[in-house]
Amino acid sequence: MSTLDLKRKRDIRRQRGQFLAVAITIGLGVMLFASSYDSYRNLSSSYNDTYDRLHFADITVVGANPSFVDTAATIEGVDRVEVRVEADIPMRIDGDTFLGRAVALPPDRQPEINKIDISEGSYLDPADDRAVVVESHTAGTFDIGVGGTLEILIGGSWIDARVNGVGVSAEYIWPARDNQEIFPPPKTFGVLFVSGKVFDSIPPESINDDVLITYADGASIADTDQRVRVAAFAAGAGAVITRADHPSNSTLLLDVNGFKSMSLMFPALFMLAAGMSAFVLLTRIVYSQRSQIGTMRASGMGRRMILRHYLSYGVRLGLMSGVSGVVFGIAGGYAITGIYTAQLGIPDTVRSFHWMTPLIGIGFGLAAGALGALAPARRAFRISPAEAMRDVVPMERGRPSLIEGIIPPLRSLPTRWLMVLRGIGRNRRRSLSTVLGVVLALTLVMVSWGMIDTVIVMIDRQFNEVMVEDADIILTGPVSQDVIDQVTAVPGVDAVEAVSTLEATVRDNGESFSTSLSGFRPDTVMHGFPGGLPPSGLVAGSGLAAQIGARIGDTVHIQLPTLGKGFDT
Repeated sequence: MSTLDLKRKRDIRRQRGQFLAVAITIGLGVMLFASSYDSYRNLSSSYNDTYDRLHFADITVVGANPSFVDTAATIEGVDRVEVRVEADIPMRIDGDTFLGRAVALPPDRQPEINKIDISEGSYLDPADDRAVVVESHTAGTFDIGVGGTLEILIGGSWIDARVNGVGVSAEYIWPARDNQEIFPPPKTFGVLFVSGKVFDSIPPESINDDVLITYADGASIADTDQRVRVAAFAAGAGAVITRADHPSNSTLLLDVNGFKSMSLMFPALFMLAAGMSAFVLLTRIVYSQRSQIGTMRASGMGRRMILRHYLSYGVRLGLMSGVSGVVFGIAGGYAITGIYTAQLGIPDTVRSFHWMTPLIGIGFGLAAGALGALAPARRAFRISPAEAMRDVVPMERGRPSLIEGIIPPLRSLPTRWLMVLRGIGRNRRRSLSTVLGVVLALTLVMVSWGMIDTVIVMIDRQFNEVMVEDADIILTGPVSQDVIDQVTAVPGVDAVEAVSTLEATVRDNGESFSTSLSGFRPDTVMHGFPGGLPPSGLVAGSGLAAQIGARIGDTVHIQLPTLGKGFDT
């Protein structure tokens, strides 16, 4: 072991507490990056594996003319086309009544597109029209399994249905009703997969005719989406839903992209804090070893050797911390992926080793340690032997601080306070690094609290300012005044309003988005609108306006698939 290696070892041992604190900070930053980034990559792979295995539709067309099926098969880039029907109908499970969704599947085989993965029991029974497969989230929410029974309202009568199996659907990995209701309240939504014969008794106006389409390998997603969209609207389609805009997939993408953002934002804060800590620590070491540096220089040791020696403190510290952080981070990413897929009921859990994770993670650690040590090392590099032999006290007169010049009465403060004020300006780098360290620590705390506060404010605004109603009653027929009077007469009810809600597709500037259209009374007290409702036209959410590029005063086309009509407004 060389003399400098022995010196470095003893320096680290002498100040092991401070070096350990810097190492832990760097390691935490690298660990956060590795676990978040690996989770992001693994979850993306898990979703895509499930989508590929179950042949999740690349695009879904609702309400198009029957001739569109043949047209779609001829569109460049299209691989498979399949037709199915679905309807939102009342359901009842153990006394809980809600508006659920029934999806028709072939009773004797799995569909070619949007298959379901049977996790319990078996697929539909061709000999029993009332045998159903319950979507996995619905089964968990209502605690119903194979052999259980539930009721569905068909033709004005409640009909018993038997649970033949529990399945996972690529369409409902996140159980969203639609793009406007991605977080349905507990026990207000459920999905059943049923035989197509069940729809013989459902009113035609309640049924959605879907055309499911998958694309060929290598086809351009954007170009094929556009070709299908143009052909679908020409065929009178009420809605066109791409995979990117699908309620479940778009919600999952928001979550996955959150992992991606966290894998950069929080580690960057830790790396910056670690770099500043390394800078302060090594600066103090250099100041305290001025005489040693002078002795080494006077003994003939070159400047570059001294530079490499002090730079090695940060490099070794960053390397060891980076390796440790990567190891724990990759293990954490494996665990997070498994927990996440288990909670969401994703049948495919993909956990792979990604070479970019250790490369970037160790690179982060090295960068934090090396950059933190660079300035102190350069300071040691520039010290001449004669200067290093002198005491560390500057050979110049003291002078009033900047704040004393701005506020002259401060000059009459007691000596102990003047020492504090003037001490801040004596070593500007040290003072600045201390301030930045405090700011970074507060930033980490404030970011976490800010996220919590944001969620609380959003929930409060949504349910106390926007959605003011305490309960919703969904009727299968028109809302008459008699129904309103009956509900108003219920003890505890303060106000009742009739609201019409329909599925809708809004189009403008060549873009379209599937959403819902709600009609409120002009003086509604059930929904908050900034500035109230306009006398004409519609109020669009900012997200919808950004999606289709609409602005105030624009005329948009609204298509209503369930009514087969559209209008401009």
